[in-house]
Amino acid sequence: MTVGEDGERIGIVGATTQLLESISSPGDTRVIGSSSNDMISLAGLLQPEIDELVASGIDKIIVTSHLQQLALEEQLATLLTGVDIIIAGGSDSLLANPDDVLRPGDTADREYPVATTDAAGNPVAIVSTDGEYSYVGRLVVGFDENGVLLPLDGIDLTVNGPIKTDIAEVDALWGSLAAASAPGTKAALVQAVVDGIRGVITAKDGNVVGETTVYLEGRRTQVRTEETNFGDLGSDANLAVARAFDPTVVLSIKNGGGIRASIGVIDSNGNLLPPPANPDTGKADGQISQLDIENSLRFNNGLSLLTLTGDELVAVFEHAVAATAPGATPGQFAQIGGASFEYNPALPAGSRIVSISLDDGAGTVTPIYEDGTLVDDTATYRIVTLDFLAGGGDGYPFGALTAPDRIDLRDQALDAGSSVFAPTGSEQDALAEYLIANHGIGQGTPYSMAETPPASDTRIIDTTVSNVG
Repeated sequence: MTVGEDGERIGIVGATTQLLESISSPGDTRVIGSSSNDMISLAGLLQPEIDELVASGIDKIIVTSHLQQLALEEQLATLLTGVDIIIAGGSDSLLANPDDVLRPGDTADREYPVATTDAAGNPVAIVSTDGEYSYVGRLVVGFDENGVLLPLDGIDLTVNGPIKTDIAEVDALWGSLAAASAPGTKAALVQAVVDGIRGVITAKDGNVVGETTVYLEGRRTQVRTEETNFGDLGSDANLAVARAFDPTVVLSIKNGGGIRASIGVIDSNGNLLPPPANPDTGKADGQISQLDIENSLRFNNGLSLLTLTGDELVAVFEHAVAATAPGATPGQFAQIGGASFEYNPALPAGSRIVSISLDDGAGTVTPIYEDGTLVDDTATYRIVTLDFLAGGGDGYPFGALTAPDRIDLRDQALDAGSSVFAPTGSEQDALAEYLIANHGIGQGTPYSMAETPPASDTRIIDTTVSNVG
């Protein structure tokens, strides 16, 4: 497609991840070409589209992509010609410069923009900001008479970079929120939408199901790289629902990519705090609402029970850490309950798991895999996972297993319980019911397990950094 700006025609080419069918549920949408991260294949698909734009006289071209990892956009840039700018999505990489004012707790991953070159040696600028509408990125660059991007080492950093989306920045740019959302502005259209859904949001945030004294860590860079307290809580909730249906279930596994946001806030000093009060609804500090759960577990996957052999369980955990690498945030990274495992990310993928143990939560720890050997090679293990993963989502190898014995809890006549906003047998309902039962309002037992650094994690133990044991 093309857009016009100041009399110039600008070409825009879109590309999404080649992993689309394995990391999401795209319906009838299908991937063309390779279904793995193959930038040579992707460049081969994009270049004819770019060449067609160039042949039509367009000499300024933007690729807007969603490849999940910034390193992939960097690789792709070097394989294309004619592209000036890549707007990278999916990785939530926060690019910023020293003069940029970031949100509390945020740090820059790289400079803004990332400067590289295309296959012909011409400059390419890659930009990205964090998700959740946290920032609006601004890029101001120049072009020569042939439409080639001018060298990026000469751009003005004071006008380039991410702008945080808060009231302070609105006031700085517009003078006031009222001025920014005056009739006829784009913000006025946004405000109309906000006003329309305010009642729905207020009702959901007023439906409180539990309490916490700590920040529930759900940020992408954490839940996709290490054990987090929110990953523990959600996994334990799924395990509780599964055991109520089938007491033989021993462990829970979910993907970090399914946790889309934290529950809590980060203050101006970078402190991680529990969710704040909402005076409009009567919600108090530390209370967890339907809105919090729906926001963090947006996909609301169903829960599935499977039976695995010991070898199959090891294969599943190997897959959970196979894509772990410096700077990577793979959605397949696991969060677990009822078990612990040790892994060494410095070893080749497929041979990283060092040990696996079951933990019944009452003090009994049972080793099942040590030093490359199963303790009992005849045992099987009943697990609960997400139906998305059971169906092969995020590349999990459940479909290739020999003894799945699958039961989907959404299809079972489960008791409605105390919370009714989400279907029974779903992860939202599981978390709500678990909070009500264990950390409900007025019970005096708010959730209190604070987030720990990777070196202190006890369920998912990276042996290269661990202080555990």
